[in-house]
Amino acid sequence: MDLNEILSESWNFMMKLTEDVGNMIILFVLNLIPIVNLIVWGYGARIVRRGDSLSKPPKIENYVAAFIDGLKIVIVGLLYLLIPLIIFMGSFALVSGGWRALFSPMAFINLMLSGIGIVGVAFSVILGFLFLIIGAMGIIYMVKSNDLSRAFAVSEILDLIEETGWSKYLGWLIIMFILGVVIVIIGNVIPVSGARWIILSLFGVFYITLLARSAHHIYPRKKHVEEVEK
Repeated sequence: MDLNEILSESWNFMMKLTEDVGNMIILFVLNLIPIVNLIVWGYGARIVRRGDSLSKPPKIENYVAAFIDGLKIVIVGLLYLLIPLIIFMGSFALVSGGWRALFSPMAFINLMLSGIGIVGVAFSVILGFLFLIIGAMGIIYMVKSNDLSRAFAVSEILDLIEETGWSKYLGWLIIMFILGVVIVIIGNVIPVSGARWIILSLFGVFYITLLARSAHHIYPRKKHVEEVEK
């Protein structure tokens, strides 16, 4: 499947959430509650893992197992972003501290520190994107194989991306990122905080479903068949 076919099929799959309103409401309520909403991410993992055996979003069940799957996804994501986040926070502190003390006796040194901080912020963003490229496929690999260690098998992950095709994979990542940003922007346009949280939670259920289904399709087909046969 090319990227257009993946997105089209995944969109149609996502829209089938509306065929089971009760299931959709349960997912929505779960997604409203912090920490508990990890169950919805685990639900997404189930969609990735079951792949072609699903013709529509499944009913939410096995809540504990779904929560554990969601927790694994969050932990792996945080581990991948830990180093870029540390660099970003340290660099941002240099920038803000340097500009605040610009007119102090140490102005020149503070200005130099601010420059270093700006370079550090840019570096952390680039590094974060590179880690995201590896981490996203690592999470899919972990879910498909049901093996946490596979999330950090970098050489195998790079092989998977190579098999998928770098252009298709990066195109998918960028589109999913843009959709996520759009959802956040739409949610934050709403002035009432309670309504904003409700809209973000509802959109989040649809987004996770779309993300999970498209993640299944972006995973190399040959590798998927091998995992199913195990």
